[in-house]
Amino acid sequence: MSLGGAGVHLTRGNKNDFAALIAHEMQHALDHNTEGIMLDFDQALAAYGSQQPSDAELESMLETYITDNVETEVRAYERQDAILDHRAYADDGQLSEADINTILGKGLGNYENYEAYYEAVVSQFSSLDTRGYDVDIRVTDGKVDVVLIKEGNS
Repeated sequence: MSLGGAGVHLTRGNKNDFAALIAHEMQHALDHNTEGIMLDFDQALAAYGSQQPSDAELESMLETYITDNVETEVRAYERQDAILDHRAYADDGQLSEADINTILGKGLGNYENYEAYYEAVVSQFSSLDTRGYDVDIRVTDGKVDVVLIKEGNS
């Protein structure tokens, strides 16, 4: 799986790249409209009411949130690559350690990579901000691992 290694550059008349970009974004839309994709982390925390989750529960919820996001990126890049390679898209339903590392290490706009982007987004969640945590995202034993770090203790 190359996960869009060459990148998609939209230029006038480049219909294949445009189709690949549309396919990538369409996959995100499909994933975000299926059950199980957590879009609003703070809303998920509201289910706890006044009793907030423990740090371990919070880490577990964040791991699910980030894994969901990595999974949709893997599918989106696989669908994009299928268009660019002129082949049918097929999802094997597996999220490998290589898939996770590829997405987390992939460059992303104003961020060094997806890992930095997810860490920035997650650090903005009010549930973490009010507790004074920074977040470190790692891959451990083939899975996304989130470690909460008290601000100033990195």
